[in-house]
Amino acid sequence: MGRQAAECQSWGNLGTAYRNIGEFQKSIEAHQQQLATARELGDRRAEGNALCGIGSAYARLGDVTQAIDLYEQSLVALRETEYLRGEGVALGGLGRVYAKLGQFQKAIELFNRRLEITREINDRRGEGESLGQLGRAYFQLGETQKALELHEQALEIHREIENRRGESIDLFYLGMALAKLGEQAKAVELAEASLKIAEEIEAPWAETFRQRLAELREEPPRDPAPQQHHHAATEEQRSTG
Repeated sequence: MGRQAAECQSWGNLGTAYRNIGEFQKSIEAHQQQLATARELGDRRAEGNALCGIGSAYARLGDVTQAIDLYEQSLVALRETEYLRGEGVALGGLGRVYAKLGQFQKAIELFNRRLEITREINDRRGEGESLGQLGRAYFQLGETQKALELHEQALEIHREIENRRGESIDLFYLGMALAKLGEQAKAVELAEASLKIAEEIEAPWAETFRQRLAELREEPPRDPAPQQHHHAATEEQRSTG
């Protein structure tokens, strides 16, 4: 690897690291350096990855218009180079933006395409994430049984690959789905397990899970009710998508 190519990769790694700790402006700046270097090199794959990284940071900052534009530019570059793994990541990011906008059917289309790609390239982590993304979108649409099935599939994969972040989120949404279906005791049990993992890994959504668990414990058992639509995003979704 040449000096410039190594520099490009380093900027990308730095941008990802900043995003993971919530330093989104610094993440943007690092990925912009990655983008500039990628364009100097004529490396369309690296350019696509950089655009995806910038889009992700803008999405976390709430600038959805900018995020959508960057993700779409990223997809053009990544499809040109037939980089399926990168395309899958960009599709997932774009889907999260549409979910935040309440456009769940559009989000589901994007998540399903990502799921197809992850299975094509045998990306188990990406497959688990895609199933979880789909589960959350269906949960927001009020399709509780469908959400339950998807999170069960995601949970199996996340446990297999020891992805505790994904396991925590899946357990939480399984609990929420079961609560809606009237299975209060089981819902509390899963929410407790979810919170335990979130605390152990110091997840940013742990406090949200703690509050929801407290609410669950106080709620009287209910009969399964007709499914309703739920469009409000939780803090966990804002933190993780």
